[in-house]
Amino acid sequence: MKKFYFIAIIAIIAVMSSCKKEDDDETPLPADKIDVSLIPGKWNTGTEYWVFEESSLGKTWDEADDVTEEEAQQLRWEVSGNKFIITHIGEMGEEIPKSYYFTKLTYSTFKLKDEFSGKITTYNRVE
Repeated sequence: MKKFYFIAIIAIIAVMSSCKKEDDDETPLPADKIDVSLIPGKWNTGTEYWVFEESSLGKTWDEADDVTEEEAQQLRWEVSGNKFIITHIGEMGEEIPKSYYFTKLTYSTFKLKDEFSGKITTYNRVE
C-alpha cells in the first residue's frame, strides 16, 4: 500500500509541475490600452530593425541579410482596434499585409504576437 501512495504522490507532482500558468505576455492588449503615440521611433530585435514614423509610414531591414537602413523595405502601419497591421511595400509596389497583436507596449519595449503563427517577438527602442 505504501508503494501505491508513493507512486500516486509522484504522479500528482509530475502532473502539477507540467501545468503552465497562462503567460500574461501572450494575452493581446485590449484596444483601449494601446497608446498609439508610443509606436513612432526606431526599434530593434537582434539584427532586425523597424522604423515607424508618425505619418504611419516606415521601413524595416535586417543586418543579418546584409541590408542597410538605406536599402530598407518601405511599409505602412496602422492600429485597428487591438490589431497592429504592417503592410510591407515591395520594390514593384506589391503590398503584403501582416497582422499582429500587442501583448506589451511601453516607451522602451513592445511585444508583438503574430496573428497567424502566434509567435511573440520583443522589440526595444533604439531612438
